[in-house]
Amino acid sequence: MFPSFDITDDKVIYPQDGRGTTYYANVHENYYSDPVDYCATDDHNEGRMQESEPLVPQVEKQTDNSEKNEGSQNITVPETPQTDRTHVQDDKSFSSKLQPKKSTIWMHISKAKEKDYLICNYCQKQYKTCGNTTNMLKHLRSAHPLFFENSNSTPPTETQTKAVKRSLENVENDIEPKRNKSTQSTPSATIQPLKQNLKSNTVTKQSNFIAKPCGIKDAFARITSFKDGGSSSDKISNTILYMICKDTLPVSIVEFEGFKELIKLLAPLYKVPSKKTMTRKLESRYNIMKEAFIKELEDVPYYCLTADNWTDSSNQSYIGITIHYVNNSAMTGRVLGCFPLYENHTSEYLMKSIQNIFDDFKIKKDKVTAMITDGAPNIKKAGIDLLGKDKHLVCIAHVVSHLLPDALNNFKEFNTIIDKVKAIVTQMKRSIPASDKLKEMQLKDGKTEGTILKLKLDVPTRWTTKIEMLERYILLEPYIYNAINKCEKPLNLLTREEISIVKDILPIMEPIKTVITEISGDDYPTCSLIIPIINCMKQKICSTVPTTEVGELFKTKLQTAIANRFKNIEMCSLLAVSTLLDPRFKKIHFKDPCAVSSALARIRKEVETMKPVDPKPRPTAVNTVNSNSIWDIHDSILEQSQQSTLSFSASDTNIEIEGYIKLQLLSRTENIFVYWQNLQVNFPVLSKLATRVLATLATSVSSERLFSKAGNTKRDRRNRLTGNRLNMLLFLGNCTLEEWFKVN
Repeated sequence: MFPSFDITDDKVIYPQDGRGTTYYANVHENYYSDPVDYCATDDHNEGRMQESEPLVPQVEKQTDNSEKNEGSQNITVPETPQTDRTHVQDDKSFSSKLQPKKSTIWMHISKAKEKDYLICNYCQKQYKTCGNTTNMLKHLRSAHPLFFENSNSTPPTETQTKAVKRSLENVENDIEPKRNKSTQSTPSATIQPLKQNLKSNTVTKQSNFIAKPCGIKDAFARITSFKDGGSSSDKISNTILYMICKDTLPVSIVEFEGFKELIKLLAPLYKVPSKKTMTRKLESRYNIMKEAFIKELEDVPYYCLTADNWTDSSNQSYIGITIHYVNNSAMTGRVLGCFPLYENHTSEYLMKSIQNIFDDFKIKKDKVTAMITDGAPNIKKAGIDLLGKDKHLVCIAHVVSHLLPDALNNFKEFNTIIDKVKAIVTQMKRSIPASDKLKEMQLKDGKTEGTILKLKLDVPTRWTTKIEMLERYILLEPYIYNAINKCEKPLNLLTREEISIVKDILPIMEPIKTVITEISGDDYPTCSLIIPIINCMKQKICSTVPTTEVGELFKTKLQTAIANRFKNIEMCSLLAVSTLLDPRFKKIHFKDPCAVSSALARIRKEVETMKPVDPKPRPTAVNTVNSNSIWDIHDSILEQSQQSTLSFSASDTNIEIEGYIKLQLLSRTENIFVYWQNLQVNFPVLSKLATRVLATLATSVSSERLFSKAGNTKRDRRNRLTGNRLNMLLFLGNCTLEEWFKVN
């Protein structure tokens, strides 16, 4: 039973105290849930804790009747002989009062080394005690409320405690240099409170465990927000959905035991939704993000698309579509989706499927600069029938990837060597002792676990793996002889002559790998790269000097394959126009003058159709000076000078094009979209055409990457994923963090 007490003028008097002790407190606020933790404060401070001085009871001894009458409603208690408990006299007394750690507050505080002081386990602040823990209780409620809310359940973890300590240490480091730079006359008494305030503010911002104290209404509102439909609940559910889409996780993760425990620790009030609920949220989020993306496309003037087919492990066929455009002077790529196909892949059916996708996303054909597909006849014809021949482009990376098979066709001398290397690599990968031996020898040569190399195997569906297999074999050739002895089956190693042939041919094959890698990017324009990079590849291969007969023969066969595949590349209107309008290349890589003339004629035709009608033609002669002011002559000369300098800006199409061609070439590493943006004043029409043409890719590799991600998404754990659901996951997984949380 707690002692009875009376309240008068913000004073609490315990009659059973025996001394008539008055404790001052703000009784209008429920600061004290336990009278044991009650501590007196100064009346003028209204119950607020002061860090500089301890809060101690003020004793009013009732000595005469006059004092008794002044406190009209105070209850007078006769004095009884009792030990004065106002101050703790020694360590033994102090220990006896605080030792029994029955209250949950002791999970957050500890006794300090200094006598009569307690220390906070989080921020290491010390407060003087008066035989109770009220000072520390107030500190925990004001500085660490999120910790203290759960004080009746579980103690804070060591990780949480260390996080707060690190925050305070960072504040300490930030404050000290500033204090040293301050004037020497600044008193330490002034700096210390400032330092403490900075600590408090910074910790509140930096630490997730520290928050400002809230009122009862705010506390109940916070609890309510974690219920279904609450703001906090929706935010957490939306973030979980983002994680599922971005990291290709199954929707059933919400039912995983470990995931539930994690959420329970991070947000105890949050109820994890079921798999069915998350599926509904996925569909809803897809519709929301799709509508936002359609609105974004309305403001895009031009875009190109890539398309390709894919079949998953369950023999379900898909068509993947990606879209690419210029945004803030940089190429941006997005996934429209990976849409299931349910009929035979005829060109008519594929064209109809693509048209349905266009209608679904409100894609306008007049905004499409090109559609890039592989060389398969069905999808190639579908693209041409849908957009026209001028807006269809065969993937150049696919064309380049056929150069090696063309050169190796009926080339028995080198194919035999490749087959031997492939057999050795296959056997080495299957043999654990051989792999361990290869690893052991590299470690002896000073390599670390992270730098150890492994043999690579040729994969027919990957374009450059044959070159990479030969390169890695030559690199590890000094170790292979000893490692291969660990294999169970004997293998024929390459002879010295065969190794020389491989070393002789690799420099001839290397430019092909470089070209495929360079033109497969999707965050920079690649359409204008094709003619220059193919020309550079030809010259690079021509400059190689093989030292073996097999190497010389391979070089000849490869040059023949390049000539057959790219003999008419300069006559491709889309590639030629984009190269001419690329300020880094223009005409320097063209070998056929007719191709340049044809491309320039196409540019003139496009500029004429795009040029706005000017109702006020510019004067061609200098105006007669009618004014007597001498500065009028200067103004006329200045105007004529500006007209002659910018005469090709808008008046004459041929002059505008010729003026651009005569400009100095741009560095290869410069941003061509920024370049044309700066030339809009001088070339208003040509810059618009250049931005449209240059925002075009030359490969369909983006669709290939989409299918790789689709394969990772539809794996063993989610092999029953439907086609429509897979399409939603791929579209949402391509959204950026900013886009996801920007749209509600």
